[in-house]
Amino acid sequence: MSEPATTVVNNHVLHKVTSESGYGTTLLKVASQFYYVFSDTFIGDLSTELEANPEILSLGVLDSEKRLLGIIERAYFFYLLGRPFGRDILIRKSVIDITQEAHLFPHDMNIFTAAGELGKLDVPRDRVQYYCLTNQSRQFYGMFSSIDLLSFMSQITQQDITLAADLQNRMVKESFTESGLGIQFFGFTQSAKGMGGDFYGVYQIGKDDWFFTLCDVSGKGVAASVITSMLWGMLRTADWRRGLGSIIQEINLALIQTFHLEKYLTGIFGIFSPETKEVRLADMGHSLGFLQRNGRIVKLEGAHLNLPVGIELNLQPKIVRLKLQENDLLTFMTDGIPEQTNEKGDLQEEEEWIQIMNSFILKENEPREKILEQFSAFRGILPQADDLSALFVKIE
Repeated sequence: MSEPATTVVNNHVLHKVTSESGYGTTLLKVASQFYYVFSDTFIGDLSTELEANPEILSLGVLDSEKRLLGIIERAYFFYLLGRPFGRDILIRKSVIDITQEAHLFPHDMNIFTAAGELGKLDVPRDRVQYYCLTNQSRQFYGMFSSIDLLSFMSQITQQDITLAADLQNRMVKESFTESGLGIQFFGFTQSAKGMGGDFYGVYQIGKDDWFFTLCDVSGKGVAASVITSMLWGMLRTADWRRGLGSIIQEINLALIQTFHLEKYLTGIFGIFSPETKEVRLADMGHSLGFLQRNGRIVKLEGAHLNLPVGIELNLQPKIVRLKLQENDLLTFMTDGIPEQTNEKGDLQEEEEWIQIMNSFILKENEPREKILEQFSAFRGILPQADDLSALFVKIE
């Protein structure tokens, strides 16, 4: 690659690299300082120019062949001049006498590779650091600071988080309604941090049967979002002819192989057959399932039969069968609802939350908003502590 072109600024004292701007994800993308001086420049002349150009925070010092010798940081430069008799002593000396050692990076190095290399350097972390960009011949291309790099990495991270949240919202919608022969599903979710680990889904399988699930992934944030994405993909491509237990085993194996027992999920996995009005249900350590029949609410048992998914390699899901009747309402929720405290530190009983939610499900056209209003009124000024989601299965 050709040497960087330059322009002269201010009476032949300051020079500026002008050859190319940052591209892709190379370090030139984050460079913010492009000025340099030659090593025989008088400190007094440089002082005049720096005072007139406060935007210059650091600059390179080059020899007559335009090879980088080191850097001068603005703060250090004026610190030296401000010492007792500092200006009188230094004003007629050359800048090479106060040039600082420079950390060099190839100007075309990938930003993320450089970030990893910087982590290995033994440099002070309590002040801004400057790093020079050069080619193999030490020609100067510019300079970036630790703040420049952090700002870029923060921007990239925020973009990734936003993308992950958007993708998750497409896979797990805030609310949905689905209905089939003799059955109606309704679900809603609200994450605590923009994206989380709650997941629900309803899929028609075969001619009339329906699969439904509500899961709570351990943790929150990006890692939990990755698992919900994986779960969504596996369920979308599952071979339902293999049976409910086999599907759960595949998910379990994928979690263990990918996250090595560091992540797991609790969940409800069920298949409803309209012809028999029977539900085959696997409660994988979740325990927050309820049946409302004839005005009476009963907590479903079965969580003690299974471990959460992603904990035991040789998982053998125990599946229970539940015969449903007309007007039965199955309600499943994640622990973000019953474990939310109010301003006094009190919890509301699980059955009380079920009664509240079911009343809105049976009466309201937009039950999600009503349920969230009730939830918000209960927690008061306290922030939402965890993701909250619920799935309802109504036999018509």
